[in-house]
Amino acid sequence: MKRTKNTQRSSIQKFLQAGHTLTPLEALSLFGAYRLAAHIEVLRNRDGMNIVTTMHKDVTGRSYARYSLLPVTDVVPHQMSNGRMVPMNKMEPIYHA
Repeated sequence: MKRTKNTQRSSIQKFLQAGHTLTPLEALSLFGAYRLAAHIEVLRNRDGMNIVTTMHKDVTGRSYARYSLLPVTDVVPHQMSNGRMVPMNKMEPIYHA
């Protein structure tokens, strides 16, 4: 079972890195992945991928997520501040005497 998850996850990763977007229904059809959100969480937290979720509604009004990989040029640099990571554009200026 673990091998299938890794294969699905790596396929999803490569698909997003190729510039495609992905919905749960597409993930089921393309990769046989029933739990796309779980794979996305691992790709974000363990693998450090900057995946964006946009919510949409279908013609019946039901909501669904579409996942895409944020281009590296759109990523805001982060820096340690008081023991936590914060976007550099939110940092207080540091003045040296």
